[in-house]
Amino acid sequence: MGRSVAGCKIMFIFFNGNASGERGFSVNKTMLFENLKEQSLMNQRGAYDGIKSLGEVENVSITKRMLSAVRCARHRYRADLVMKKVYLVLKKASKTQEKRKLEKELQQLYNQKKKSGMTKRRKKLNLKKKFKFWRKRENPYCEDSN
Repeated sequence: MGRSVAGCKIMFIFFNGNASGERGFSVNKTMLFENLKEQSLMNQRGAYDGIKSLGEVENVSITKRMLSAVRCARHRYRADLVMKKVYLVLKKASKTQEKRKLEKELQQLYNQKKKSGMTKRRKKLNLKKKFKFWRKRENPYCEDSN
């Protein structure tokens, strides 16, 4: 009976479809994959340290807390994916909002430039009118060349 329980423990602990688990948690060689994120690497190292502190895999006691953690793993994974998706959507929305703000500022600058150009043209026309007025005043017989 004791031997079958130990066999079941080993099967439950290692039978997860990962080659790194079946190789015996080789820390330095197989843990540094390019696609591993920091959190998963820390979790693998924690599992390795926990097993190493107990001596062997057979000494790991399977508790109710561990079983419930395994049962809820998919739910936590999906919740994490939803949170990441929400974060990306909010990040994209903030970028879009920032882009709109910059476009609005650019449009305001363009309108100011356009307005100042029109102001310059008006001033120039006013100067021409004043010049014509003074020319006529000085020489009333001067013909206007419109």
